[in-house]
Amino acid sequence: MKKILSICLMMALVVIMSVNAFAAPNGFVSSPSGTAAPDLVGATNESEDCTAGIIITPYSERDKLPKDVREKMEKAYEDIIGAADLTELNEDLAEIAKEKGVDPEDLAISDLFDISYSDCEEHDDHGHFDIVLKDSSLKGFVGLLHKNGDNWELVKDAKVKKVNGEWHLTFTTDDFAPFAIVVDTSASSSSPQTGDNSMINLYAAILAAVVFTLIVLLIQSRKQKV
Repeated sequence: MKKILSICLMMALVVIMSVNAFAAPNGFVSSPSGTAAPDLVGATNESEDCTAGIIITPYSERDKLPKDVREKMEKAYEDIIGAADLTELNEDLAEIAKEKGVDPEDLAISDLFDISYSDCEEHDDHGHFDIVLKDSSLKGFVGLLHKNGDNWELVKDAKVKKVNGEWHLTFTTDDFAPFAIVVDTSASSSSPQTGDNSMINLYAAILAAVVFTLIVLLIQSRKQKV
């Protein structure tokens, strides 16, 4: 009986550790390791001569990026999880949260992604892009952050609106460093899970089964002693 109990306890410990591994880290709605990039709706350059195409790469696919860009993404991730709350990254974000009546502790990142371009050798002379993205997390949109060097900047012209039942984010940029969508998680309707949480549900079910088994075995053990 003691051997069985030890095995069950070991299983429970493994499950608890696994659940923690899959839980969303501080600052994120869900684990960025399972987050897909927002969908690109369209991108228009201010120059008619620009032939560049826009590429959106989520944090989960950062290994596809050049080394220097990947390192920027990873540094952006470290900044986010290292902040007590996201307003530490940018003072303007704190002002927006105050205007919207959102507690800074309820702010989280729903998407961390890189924007890059391809197929334009002379793009540096072609100015900014007007970009439109769509993502379900935009329902709780608070702001868009852009990491420029060591600083996080608020993209002040970023706006969200609903188009044919889909949430669209529009903004202008001439820089292609990492971007992070900030959302309000205080309401359940505003905090969609953008990562894959199916494993968490599975481990929770296994943990429940292990606990139930332990209870049954303990009851049986006590009956046998009586």
